[in-house]
Amino acid sequence: MKKFFIVLAFATMAFMVSCVGDDSSAFAGKWITEDGSESMELFKDGTGVVNSKKDNMSISWKVVDKRFVMTATVLGSSFSEASDYKISGYELTLVNDKGDTAVYVRKEKLEEFKAKKAAAAEAERAKKIAACANKGYKTVKIGSQVWMAENFNCNINGSKCYDNDEANCNKYGRLYNWETAMYVCPKGWHLPSKNEWEVLIMAVGGDNVAGKKLRAKSGWNNNANGTDDYGFVALPGGQYSFQAQYRNFVLSFSSVGRFGYWWSSTGNDSYAYTVNMDIDKEKLRWDDDFKHNLASVRCVQDKANSGEASGKVPTNSQEEIMQEETINKVGDGDIKDSRDSKKYKTVKIGNQTWMAENLNYEANGSVCYENNLDNCKKYGRLYNWETARNVCPSGWRLPSDSDWEILVNIAGSNAGKKLKSNGWGGTDEYGFSALPGGLNASGKFSGVSSIGLWWSATEYDAKNALRYIMDGSHGNAEKFQNEKTRLISVRCIRN
Repeated sequence: MKKFFIVLAFATMAFMVSCVGDDSSAFAGKWITEDGSESMELFKDGTGVVNSKKDNMSISWKVVDKRFVMTATVLGSSFSEASDYKISGYELTLVNDKGDTAVYVRKEKLEEFKAKKAAAAEAERAKKIAACANKGYKTVKIGSQVWMAENFNCNINGSKCYDNDEANCNKYGRLYNWETAMYVCPKGWHLPSKNEWEVLIMAVGGDNVAGKKLRAKSGWNNNANGTDDYGFVALPGGQYSFQAQYRNFVLSFSSVGRFGYWWSSTGNDSYAYTVNMDIDKEKLRWDDDFKHNLASVRCVQDKANSGEASGKVPTNSQEEIMQEETINKVGDGDIKDSRDSKKYKTVKIGNQTWMAENLNYEANGSVCYENNLDNCKKYGRLYNWETARNVCPSGWRLPSDSDWEILVNIAGSNAGKKLKSNGWGGTDEYGFSALPGGLNASGKFSGVSSIGLWWSATEYDAKNALRYIMDGSHGNAEKFQNEKTRLISVRCIRN
C-alpha cells in the first residue's frame, strides 16, 4: 500500500461515496490501517489528528460535492487536496487523485476486519484448490501409501512456472514456496512429511536406489532417465532459489531437466527439508532449503483414504463420500475413533472442523496428568511431539502453525478467552471448549486447571516445535516453541 499524502506530504484526501452522501458525521471517529502504520481521528467539528510512524499533525476536513477535503498547515503554508472515498460498514477506502489506495478500518473493529479478511481469503483459496483437483491427477499406490503420480499444478499465489513459461507448468507442474506448499494439496491429500517420504523410499528399496526407480523413463537430461518401476514418474522440474551471479546472490530459476526438488512438510522457522534427485546419482539426498525458495509438490493421500486403488484423484463429491464413510460419524458434530471407539464432539469454525475436546487415545509417548485416569477423562492425554504428530485418527491430523493462526485470527482479540471453556476465564463463544490440561516437563506435572497447551505440527528446530498456550489469567492465545520431549495436549483438525 502506498503512503498517502496526509502522512508524507501533508496533502489532503478526498473521496466519493455511494451510500453516505455529504453526511460528514459518518467520518467521525478513530480509523487505522490494517497494519497499524497509520491512524487518524476525525472530530465532528471538522478538525482531526493524523498519526504515522514518521509524523503527527493536526488537520481540518470537510465534505464538499461528495468529495472529502483535508487540509494541513505546515510552516505557515496550507496544503489541500481532494480525492474519492467509499465507506462500507466499518471500512473506509481512500483513493487520491494519483490513484493511490489505502483502506482504513474503525479502530474498535480492526480485529473483526482481520478475521473476516482471513476467512474470505481461506474460502477463496480452498475454492481455487478444489477447482484444480477437479482437473484430475493420476495416482499410484506404493506400499501402504497413495501418491499423486504427477507434480501438482495449481496456479495460486506463492507459485511460478519455471522461467514463467506455462509450457513448463504443463510438463513439470508448478514450483511453490514452502508456506504455499503446506496448504496447496486438495482435500483428502497433504504435503508429505519427511517421515512419509522416507516410508516411500524404503518401500522402493532405500535411498541408494530410490532415485533411479522413481525417476520417469524420459524427460531427464544426459540420458539419465530412470526405470520408473512403480509409476511415480518423477520429473526434473528444477527450482527457483538464490543463485550466485557476479558476486551477488539473486533469486533465479535453475536446473530444469537436471534436478528435481520436492518439498516436505518438515522444517523450522527458516528452512524445510526437500528430497532431491539429480542426473548424476541414483541415490536420493536430503537438503534443508530456504522456505522462500520454490520447489515441486507431490501430494500424498490422507491415511483415511489410502486404501483406494491407483487411478485418479476423485472429484470433491466423491471425496466427501469417502471421508464420511471413514470418519464414522455418530451424529451432528460427533465422530468415533475406530481404534478404541471413543467418541468426540466436533465444531466447525470458519472453514475448519476441529475436535471440540482434547484427544484421549492411549499411545506410547503419552500419559494422564499425574497418571490419574480421571484426568484423562476430563482433560485428555498429554503427548510428546513425536507421538502427537501421528496420533490423530484417520481423517484427522495434528494442526499446523498455519491452522492455529487461522483459528486465532477468526476468534480475533482475546482469542484465548473466546476459545476457552467456561470456568477458567473463558466464554467459549465458538464451542471450541479449550480445557487447562497442564503439562509434564522432565517428569514433573504442573498447570492442570490453570494452563492449557497444545502442539502444532510445525517444527521450530531440531529440539523444539511450536505450540499454543492459553491460561486462566488473561484472554490471549499465544504461540511459543517448546521442547519436543515435553508432554502437552492435542487437538485434532479434520483433513
